[in-house]
Amino acid sequence: MKRRDLESLLLQDLKPVKPLASLSYRTLVLPLAAVAIAALLAAVTGWKGWQAMDSISRLLTYPLIAGLLLLQAVFVAREMEPGQSRPKTMWTFAVLIPALLLIFPLGLLLPALDPDSWMHGIKCFGRGTMTFVAVFAGLAFWLRRGYFVSSERAGTAIGILAGLGAFFSQELYCPIVGEAWHVGLAHIGVVVTAGMIGFLAGRFSPPGFWNR
Repeated sequence: MKRRDLESLLLQDLKPVKPLASLSYRTLVLPLAAVAIAALLAAVTGWKGWQAMDSISRLLTYPLIAGLLLLQAVFVAREMEPGQSRPKTMWTFAVLIPALLLIFPLGLLLPALDPDSWMHGIKCFGRGTMTFVAVFAGLAFWLRRGYFVSSERAGTAIGILAGLGAFFSQELYCPIVGEAWHVGLAHIGVVVTAGMIGFLAGRFSPPGFWNR
């Protein structure tokens, strides 16, 4: 085959690729998108959690979750573009995930709760998981425009980001505030589960799924 013929065949498969948005833009848009989707879903039943909190609790809770979302967004935004340096301390995995994994089982060590409390916890966890799936789907659709070197790492990172969005939603709509067992199992448990589901999604996704 002549060189010209080979070039013609290759050119037939080439398609224009839109340039990737800047790192700062991606870092800003990711947490805003997660929060927007989560807040919209929480508004369906009302922001009962927001109403149940006092001013000090609001000032402590929501900025903390926003900070975690931003830290995770930095990691995900850098993962979208090969060659970008990652946070040196790897805050997302070195601090956030071990902390969540330690907090999550603490609720199991508490005394047995009444059936109504367990039922509400299960329902809250289920709704939080469904919120995570919605946020994950929305983020994954846009994030596929990047180029992730590792699909497992991509799925895990996006899963945790979506899980934090779901956590934010739960803190908006769930009226149970100040109960460690409920927050540990039904709220933070969603973030841990989201990371696991994200890893599995990356592990078993078709080749090239996470790349545009």
